[in-house]
Order: sequence, then structure tokens, then C-alpha cells
Amino acid sequence: MSKHYYCPYCGETQFPSNVRCVKCRSVMTLVESKYDSEYYRDKSLEQYGDYTHWRDFFIEEVKQNPLFDERKFNYQPTKEQHDEILKNIFSANQKSTDNCNVPKCPTCGSTNVSKISNTSKVFGGAIFGLFSKTALSQFKCNNCGYKW
Repeated sequence: MSKHYYCPYCGETQFPSNVRCVKCRSVMTLVESKYDSEYYRDKSLEQYGDYTHWRDFFIEEVKQNPLFDERKFNYQPTKEQHDEILKNIFSANQKSTDNCNVPKCPTCGSTNVSKISNTSKVFGGAIFGLFSKTALSQFKCNNCGYKW
């Protein structure tokens, strides 16, 4: 079974990729629960005869954290605030992954590059033959002019 990750300030369950807590907006320092999901469900079943109270046992653990803040735990954002928080988190996560596939110049490291068009490749090949750097390359750095 899986363990839970939570915000140590308010106890809200989090995704490991979050930068800020979706509830209290604290900068994330995720804490992994001591026990897996099955432990909390079993405690709920043992005491209440159902699985619906598992979070009560989980929160008992969270409240032991020295960073826990009762005020943040009790805070309830409005639907609009919650939607805005989620939008910001997803856009921040998207920005962090947006730069993964951006080509960089191997010579100067610049991301100011452009794809060499097929027209330029044909023209370069016609003028210089197979020795044309343009005909053999896919990208050109707009800073230093290197082609690769």
C-alpha cells in the first residue's frame, strides 16, 4: 500500500510534485506518513466498524508534527480561492516541464535556436553538395550561428 504525503502545517494530503500546499499555500516541505493507507483503514475499521474515519487517525499523526498549525488546519478556502490555487499549481508544474524539450546550442548553450527549413537544406546542398553544413543540420543557433 502507499503512504501519504502531507503538508506539515495544515495536514492536507499533497502530491509530491506540488510546490505549494493546495490548502494553506505554504511552501512545500512534504512529510511522508509513518504508516501506509491500510494501517489507517484498519484502525478505522477496528474502532468504528467502517473505513470512513481513516482520516481521523491520519490527522492524529499530522498533529504530532512540530510545524503543525491549528489555524492553517482549520482554514477553509472559498471555492474561488481553491480553484485559483489549483490553477496556479498546475501552471507552475507546467512551466517546470515546458523547458524539458527546448533545444540548446551545443556551442554557446543558448535556447535562441531555429529549425533549418527544407528549402535552406536543398539550397545549401545544391550549392555546396554533401559538404554543406546546412544540408546536414537540423538547427541553427541565432546567437553564435552554429549549425547542428
